[in-house]
Amino acid sequence: MVLADLQGRLAALRTQLCPPRIYLELQDQAITGMALEGRQVRWLERLPLPEGVCRHGVPLLPVALGDLIGDWLLDRGYGGAHVKAVLPPSACSWRVLDAPVGLDPLGQRDWACTMAEGLALVRGEGGHLEGFDLLVEPLVDTQLPRLLLVAVAQALLVGWLEVADQAGFEFQALQPACVCHWNGFAATRAMLASNGGVQLLLQPEDSESWLMALDGQQPLDQWLLPPLSMDACWMLPAGFVGRTLAAGGESLHGPRLPQPLGLVSSGQPAQQLIQWAAALQGAWGGPVRWLDPLQMGALVAGPQQWLGSGIGSLPWLLWGLVAPQLPSS
Repeated sequence: MVLADLQGRLAALRTQLCPPRIYLELQDQAITGMALEGRQVRWLERLPLPEGVCRHGVPLLPVALGDLIGDWLLDRGYGGAHVKAVLPPSACSWRVLDAPVGLDPLGQRDWACTMAEGLALVRGEGGHLEGFDLLVEPLVDTQLPRLLLVAVAQALLVGWLEVADQAGFEFQALQPACVCHWNGFAATRAMLASNGGVQLLLQPEDSESWLMALDGQQPLDQWLLPPLSMDACWMLPAGFVGRTLAAGGESLHGPRLPQPLGLVSSGQPAQQLIQWAAALQGAWGGPVRWLDPLQMGALVAGPQQWLGSGIGSLPWLLWGLVAPQLPSS
């Protein structure tokens, strides 16, 4: 008891002198935490969550969840940390919109908010914007003004703030998953030697998987797929890939040639990913590239790289959360 109390006081003192920076990936089944020193991964661990604690990114038991996360971070020496986190894909709705020409930033936001209700982005809460927070970001390098519109329920954000208060830390940022998907891809695009065009990014997970269409400097659309654990009964038909590319082409106002798919490792068994890659390549007829920030040299594994079980590589959403803040090489 005395030793535990002393460790807690030392952790609090270190936090006051130099608050650590921690990055969290929030999921319904687990929380993954990471600490960086420059580009070196000093700590990476997955904390499994009890069933029913979170649903679609919403903390249903914020007090219990806060106690669990707070004890976990304190035990690892990160009590009172400054935390940046990424919300799960199912917690955010988004669209890319072609905005009217000539609007200033305030006018663009007002127009996007008006569009949000008609695009069914605001599910639940009576479908009214009063229950949602909206992020409106202009997309660069486009001929016409285009906006990324993201909607997140305020109840979800309030719930995570309650979790942070209970855990004894503060959120510096809560990022939508779609932004982190794109930030991670943008940071590795130079390593792909891509010549532009539509690219597809697949993120397989235990509970669900996501396929995201990207074009040069911007996200286009995303699709929900079955979880990786269902790979035995899920085979990509050629028609699905064709419809995916056609949908991306329509949103781009013209035909575009697809580029190699990025297969994002999410800590799953390598054999399952190999089977998925083979199915994708057979259905698409094009090569599949493996995107792993550690294998590509974007981050470096530290001496205590993996502390938790079930982590085979760096989670992609965590990579996208930290990529914009990394020091220049």
